[in-house]
Amino acid sequence: IYNATLLLKLQEKGLINLDRPISEYLDAAIANRLQKSSEITVRMLLNHTSGYRNMTIDPAYQLAQLNHPFQQPSLKEQLEFVIEKPLLFIPGKDFFYSNTNFILSQWIIEKIVKKSYKQVLQEEIIQPLGLTRTYYG
Repeated sequence: IYNATLLLKLQEKGLINLDRPISEYLDAAIANRLQKSSEITVRMLLNHTSGYRNMTIDPAYQLAQLNHPFQQPSLKEQLEFVIEKPLLFIPGKDFFYSNTNFILSQWIIEKIVKKSYKQVLQEEIIQPLGLTRTYYG
């Protein structure tokens, strides 16, 4: 919900168009390794119609979590579990919940605002709403 809220706020400010391809907002080094990044829109990330796999259900990801439960992978390391794998379906033609979409949308937010996700979340949502028990770890 926070990613969607932040992206909608960026859209209100005219800083992003949710119907443009994610390749326009991600670093080329990442976008070039993602299947159909020039066809998948920011909106597809938000409504889970991108076709990207969910890294948390990838057997290799789960094995890494079991073997190293106290060592959480960075967002980039998490993305490596799915980045060059085929899409689950044609973008926009089906729905599948994927945490990968949240990683990508987070990077888009950071790139547009040129601040860390934690800082943007704090400034745009947590502080204005006076949320005292909400934080980004």
